[in-house]
Amino acid sequence: MSSGRQTDFSVWEARFFEHWQSVAKGTSGTAPWPTAAAAAQRLWEEASDARPVLASIIHSHIRGVAQEERARQERGKAADRDLSAAIRRLRTAAVAYGKLEPTPLLGAAPPPGFRELLEAEAARLEQQLVLSKQAFAIKRLGQSSNQVCVLWLSEFFLLWSEHSSHAKRRLTPIEIAILLDCGKRADGKRGGDEDPETIRKALKNFENNPQNEKMCELARAAAKNMFASVVNRPPAP
Repeated sequence: MSSGRQTDFSVWEARFFEHWQSVAKGTSGTAPWPTAAAAAQRLWEEASDARPVLASIIHSHIRGVAQEERARQERGKAADRDLSAAIRRLRTAAVAYGKLEPTPLLGAAPPPGFRELLEAEAARLEQQLVLSKQAFAIKRLGQSSNQVCVLWLSEFFLLWSEHSSHAKRRLTPIEIAILLDCGKRADGKRGGDEDPETIRKALKNFENNPQNEKMCELARAAAKNMFASVVNRPPAP
């Protein structure tokens, strides 16, 4: 990681921990869950040396989704631009073709209905343009990407809890909600929209879907690698 990116992450991480602590102290005024303070404090204590890893996972997720969303928006703009240009050219060609008069000296007469065909294709592309605008206006990313992040967090903390306290446990839905919420706020976004029960159901459905098997494997492998990096890290001088 370059020094500039490291500085950017350090600033983000400090804000992330600040929000986490404000939830734990009950001073955030934004956590919508009655037991958020107790859950945040318990997680803060149990995570200890693993806090930077949890922050890193959340940061990678939030920034990654933002980059993917920008790329989606660019693809949407390109599709709109290309479709609009094709529609204009087809309509221009249809008008120009309609002005042509059959000339025996130029050979066979034009195929019947060709102008109508050009106009019909322009109309078809107009429908495609409407569908394109609708499709790219929908934020599809958050779902699978969010669940990979949640699984990554859960698997890492499962390993960490067994190592640090010999009491193997998973993150609770409310703990996951707190981490995601703090990450959004650290990134300057509005928080308070994470729902623990929705997180629980979504993660269960994601893991049970055979189509997500590869993504689940990658998330678990990433969790194991990060856990190994923390456990094998040399002690600070």
